Amino acid sequence: MEVTVGGGANRGLADPRSGCAAGVTLIQGSKTMKIKCPNCGKEVAVSGLGRKPLNIAVINVCNALQLYRSVLPAANELGCSRAYIYKVLKANGLNLKDVISGEC
Repeated sequence: MEVTVGGGANRGLADPRSGCAAGVTLIQGSKTMKIKCPNCGKEVAVSGLGRKPLNIAVINVCNALQLYRSVLPAANELGCSRAYIYKVLKANGLNLKDVISGEC
């Protein structure tokens, strides 16, 4: 299966050794994918594209919120964004006020 992904010089689908980054074709086969550069024609094996998810456990989020009693310092401590904390709470059906007060 081939998927063509458009890209520019600043899109992150570049092979740092060849300097190529314009639209690439992904060839899927196993767990690794090969990226074929349309500029130079070289294929480079990669194990995945994009940023890996943070996967911070909800108990760690709750503990940081109870310790700092605010979203911003808790996010800084966990190394994530404020939006990620709200996303984790929403996914687990928790309310920020209840977590900070220690009712979870």
